[in-house]
Amino acid sequence: MPALTSLDQVDVTLSGAGTLPTSQIASFKGGTLVTTGRAVDLSGLTSFTDSALSVQAGGSVLTPNLTDVTGSSFYVKDKAPALLCRRRSPAMIRGRRE
Repeated sequence: MPALTSLDQVDVTLSGAGTLPTSQIASFKGGTLVTTGRAVDLSGLTSFTDSALSVQAGGSVLTPNLTDVTGSSFYVKDKAPALLCRRRSPAMIRGRRE
């Protein structure tokens, strides 16, 4: 799925050893992304709109190019060491708001 760059009204759950290329996704709109116990590379993501991201059970997410977040929620559960990065203002979330 290397051509997959935009997700609209889609719910995605990433867990276990399954594979789905995620670094090319640039836009996520109106859906839910859940990662459980795995690292997810969303380095191509620039827009996250009206969506929810949930990081659970040791999972982590890398988003160095995310510049547009509108009407979205971010959840960190089960002491997951989530890492959400912005190119100009990196922020690390470790189960609490900083």
